[in-house]
Amino acid sequence: MPWKIARVSLDTVKKTVEIYIAHEKGSKLLCPICRKECMVYDHLKERVWRDLDSIEFMTFVHADPPRISCKEHGIIEAVMPWTEKRSRFTMRFETRSIRMLQHMDTLNFTDIMYLSWKQVWNIMERAVKRGRDRKKGHLPL
Repeated sequence: MPWKIARVSLDTVKKTVEIYIAHEKGSKLLCPICRKECMVYDHLKERVWRDLDSIEFMTFVHADPPRISCKEHGIIEAVMPWTEKRSRFTMRFETRSIRMLQHMDTLNFTDIMYLSWKQVWNIMERAVKRGRDRKKGHLPL
C-alpha cells in the first residue's frame, strides 16, 4: 500500500481529529480508467474528506491528490482508495451514513452528523449509483 499517515492533529476545543495522508515517494498509483500502475506526475491542491468520527470528534482526512502519467490515458488524477472522485466523504463514512439512514429520517440524521440536506442527498445519490453499477457488473475502483 503506497499510502501512509504523515501526521495526526487533535483539537480538543473544536473536537476534531485531522489525519494527513501521503503516498510513499516513488510509489506507483492506479489509473482510474485502465487500473494500471503509473508514476506520479504532480499533485493537486489539498482536499479534505470527512471520515468516521473518533471518540466523538469529527475526523477529517487531508491529502494532496496525485495526478499520474498513464501511457494510455495521459495525465489524470490517480485513484484515491478511500473515496470516490467527487465526494467530500470517505467510503467508510458514506457506508455508515447509508446504514444509519435506513433506520432514521433525514432530518434527525443531518442533526446527529452535522451535515446539510444537500450533503446527505449527494451521499444517497452516490450509494444508488454504486448499487446500480454493481447490478450491471461494473466493479468500483
